[in-house]
Amino acid sequence: MPTIQNVAILGASGNVGDVVIPKLLSEGYTLTIVLRPDSKPFNLNGIDVEHIRIETASYSDVESMTAVFNGQHAVIEAFNPAAQVHQRSIVKAALAAGVAHLLTPDFTIDRFGPHIEEIPIFNPKLRAQRELEEAIEEAQSEARKHGRPEPQLTWTSVLTSLWYDWSIDAGFSMINKEKRTITRYGSGNQRLSLTRQERCGDYVVAILRNPERYRNRPAYFASTTIAVNELIALVRELAGADDEWSVRDVPLEPQRQAAFKLWDED
Repeated sequence: MPTIQNVAILGASGNVGDVVIPKLLSEGYTLTIVLRPDSKPFNLNGIDVEHIRIETASYSDVESMTAVFNGQHAVIEAFNPAAQVHQRSIVKAALAAGVAHLLTPDFTIDRFGPHIEEIPIFNPKLRAQRELEEAIEEAQSEARKHGRPEPQLTWTSVLTSLWYDWSIDAGFSMINKEKRTITRYGSGNQRLSLTRQERCGDYVVAILRNPERYRNRPAYFASTTIAVNELIALVRELAGADDEWSVRDVPLEPQRQAAFKLWDED
């Protein structure tokens, strides 16, 4: 596989792009930001524009995406889940342009687990993964049929689990700073992998530097692994005796049933 230097990023203005772009530029990569026609202008404030260019293409237009991907060694899918419906056309464009490596739209919890299909919200990610693998297999089969070299596009799924700092600030965490509460599901002894948002840039660089190590597989990264009970003790220790935090216990099975009911009701 050729050395990766030129990298195209889809969804650059999102939470992944916020930390990945500065890290890649600091490591000397040349970046192409791919905006959709209806996207807002990309904010270049504070960004080294010498090693970055901006292109516009529709994710569903294989021809225009191929033109943007020409000369790119890797593509990072940093877009939000809604854009995953375009996975097949994105992969076809990457194959046509000779892209070497693709980072799939993940940066989240493990969607390769044995029970992930029980969680409906992950259906788009599972479908996007199937379309990725099917498109690569179809292109390779077509190449073999006509005696041509097979395309060598490989992929990595970056799985970071929960971004603890981002989720706390956004109000999505078990730690609620405003109410001074910590939600404990079940016993609280289950160990959780947690990641600091900024570390996503480090993980991407690790993959781009050694794509063969992460070839066609999920790559698991975490800043720490901790049980909720340990987390409770840590928060209370950091808060001090004068800052009282309470624990809200939630039994697992009723919560699970309530979640499925909400999903069914949309």
